[in-house]
Amino acid sequence: MDIKENKMKKRDNELYKHLCVVLVSLLMIMIFLYFHEARKHLEISNNEEGVGNESTEDDEELQRYMTTVGNESAEDDEELQKYMTNNTLASSQNAFYAIKKDGTVITTNNEIDLSAWNDIVGITASNDYVVAIKKDGTVIASIEIPGIEKWRDIIDISASESYLAGLKADGTVVTSGTSEYTKGKIEDTSEWNNIIQISQGLESLVALKSDGTVVGTGSNYYGQLIIGKILFRWRQKTVIQLD
Repeated sequence: MDIKENKMKKRDNELYKHLCVVLVSLLMIMIFLYFHEARKHLEISNNEEGVGNESTEDDEELQRYMTTVGNESAEDDEELQKYMTNNTLASSQNAFYAIKKDGTVITTNNEIDLSAWNDIVGITASNDYVVAIKKDGTVIASIEIPGIEKWRDIIDISASESYLAGLKADGTVVTSGTSEYTKGKIEDTSEWNNIIQISQGLESLVALKSDGTVVGTGSNYYGQLIIGKILFRWRQKTVIQLD
């Protein structure tokens, strides 16, 4: 009996030792994993902080570069920008027109010779003709349009089969008839001011003002100037002028 009890105690002691070893090993592993994860988080945090600082420095350098380039561009191109428009491309029903970097015009229209045109900064076209703004703010056309030879300080143009409209640098608008029915006639834009953009329909003209409102004139035969009971809405501002 004593021998059996001694064997059991010896076995229990061995089991206890093994259990202690296992527990200590698990504790060591847990401690190792804890410090390993803590180190990883610290490295990630340091990397993110470094990237953030580098990004901020890069952004500041880019901003300085953009400001410098912008200032240089504004100084170099101040005179050109006075008459520069976004209309470097134009299209009609059967042709395209494009302004080249040297200020000349290329076209797919083989019936019009534009080889003598130069210093062009803006262009527009209808099915019957093409018109361009020159660097000096004057206007040139592929057909005879009464009065446009007197136009000055033009910064934007819009063409239709009935009328040509020009936006001047002072925010006013000039027009001239282009068809056999409208030649010599003008649209009533005498009271318009603070205009920043124009667009032509067949026999109607609309213009965007600097305050976000829109004015219109010309034919309203098809209701093209009216949406509901008012003339357009632009940025929640109502236009109420109809000629």
